[in-house]
Amino acid sequence: MEDKYTIEVDGKIYAVSLFPKKIKRVIIKVDVNNNIALHYPLVFSRKQAISQLYKQKDWIDKVVRKNEINIGNMHIRDVAAGRKVWLFGNLFNIASSKGPEPFYIDGNTLYITGSLDRVLDRVRKTLRGQIATEFSRFADIFNKTDVRLTFRKMCSRWGSCNAKTGRITLNELLVHVPWNSIRYVIVHEFVHFFHPHHGKDFYRLLEKFYPAYKTALKELKKFAFVLRI
Repeated sequence: MEDKYTIEVDGKIYAVSLFPKKIKRVIIKVDVNNNIALHYPLVFSRKQAISQLYKQKDWIDKVVRKNEINIGNMHIRDVAAGRKVWLFGNLFNIASSKGPEPFYIDGNTLYITGSLDRVLDRVRKTLRGQIATEFSRFADIFNKTDVRLTFRKMCSRWGSCNAKTGRITLNELLVHVPWNSIRYVIVHEFVHFFHPHHGKDFYRLLEKFYPAYKTALKELKKFAFVLRI
């Protein structure tokens, strides 16, 4: 049976899931929906584990408050419930349709026929073609037209580069984020062909090809919840 505890932040009560594990130190995780998990060593009592939770209370408060702002601004609960969807950084309502098409957009509404998950997969596969076009443009800029592009759904990263095989993999969930952030991810992966690690030379070259990368990265972080829904 899952062990639960509660903690208060700004007058609101949040549930904390407690997990005793074969680990050496306490690990506290707060996800984008403010679900809090406390992982603690088996040698700890429940009381000891909770005392460790309160030692990190200031950090938890900071994360929870930041998440609450993002939950509202990014309509995370509506997106998680299937009422809204972000496409290329624009927010659309989702409504059912009885038409023959699996989906179509009219104004600020995405009309779908059938299962939402299945339709969103179709939407992503359709829209990623636009990302592939932008990818080709940067391939020309970097003189890397032989680089192969693949898409797949990933849960922890937006893209990856394998310099040995000459392949860049982009997360198909990028169709949900703004174009400036998509371009940042593309450029980021191309730069890895020249600098495999994130050192000073890497960021120097990144800034050369995409001067506004810091702004794009900041915007991208707002969409981190997409990876977990």
